[in-house]
Amino acid sequence: MNVAVSVIIPVYNVEKYLSKCLDSVFSQSLSDIEIIVINDGSTDNSREIINRYKEQDNIKIFHKDNEGLSETRNKGLLYAQGEYVLFIDSDDHIAYNMIELMYNQAKKTDADIVISKVMYEYEDLSKGEMFFKDFNEAEIIGNMEALKRFWTGEINGHAWNKLIKRKLMIDNKITFPTGKLYEDAPTLIQLFKQAKKISFVNQNLYYYLQRQGSITKKPTLKSLGDHIAVLAEIEKNIEGEVYKRLYNQEFQFFLLNALYFNIYLLNQIYFENKNACRAYKKTLNKHISALKYKNIFHNKYLNSSNKARLILIKTGLVYLLRYRYK
Repeated sequence: MNVAVSVIIPVYNVEKYLSKCLDSVFSQSLSDIEIIVINDGSTDNSREIINRYKEQDNIKIFHKDNEGLSETRNKGLLYAQGEYVLFIDSDDHIAYNMIELMYNQAKKTDADIVISKVMYEYEDLSKGEMFFKDFNEAEIIGNMEALKRFWTGEINGHAWNKLIKRKLMIDNKITFPTGKLYEDAPTLIQLFKQAKKISFVNQNLYYYLQRQGSITKKPTLKSLGDHIAVLAEIEKNIEGEVYKRLYNQEFQFFLLNALYFNIYLLNQIYFENKNACRAYKKTLNKHISALKYKNIFHNKYLNSSNKARLILIKTGLVYLLRYRYK
């Protein structure tokens, strides 16, 4: 069965949010979709909630032992038959017309990837926009420009607001790295490098829940290790001469913010295991040495706050900004 879009939804212990997510997908204005729901070994009532939808015509349900988000997404991709795929996190939800608008834009522009705007949604139901600049729906960009915008934050590092041509992933053997947090970024780098056309929809179509207790909110040495491993993977995939010629300022901006975020998290858990944190600091030295002081004067992407962060990191003063994580 060939369909326009395969929607892949990994599920793990999200009973509080799951119905809202699934209802938003089943109420889509585009009917030519298949919905692949994979229960990744949930221990709460997520399995029972998923099974309430089993009579729907366009759903495929799978239950398996816990393997993690990346492996679950990869299995969903194997089951998918759509021309395009859309990955959705099961604690988030989407606008009723998200898939139709993005698919129509994909067909209109012959895009390999279509990117929508995103709305943050908080547990008190307040909202805020992820992107403050408008997307130009008439614009089609290539892979070089997409990478540049990724480094500067104009394109976010998440998979879920992007409609992706399935053939792009299958033909280039692009999957999500298993066993890691922050798994989206290296996958997106590979996708952007292979994509010929990327286009945009200038509407907030994806609602990204900001919740306490999320695995990306609670720092641990494991999550820090995964974060820096992802950074190393990204650096590895930069072609030397292209990087030096085109991406230097942009990547320096990305590197600065990635390191500051990493050290910010490290400082929060310092008092839990001082020796381990001191050892981890040594793994950061290679990345910190790649930051250049000349950015203070020559990098157009760095504002005064970024420059202050650069000085704090290069001098080591950033490690004094510690507090007890609660």
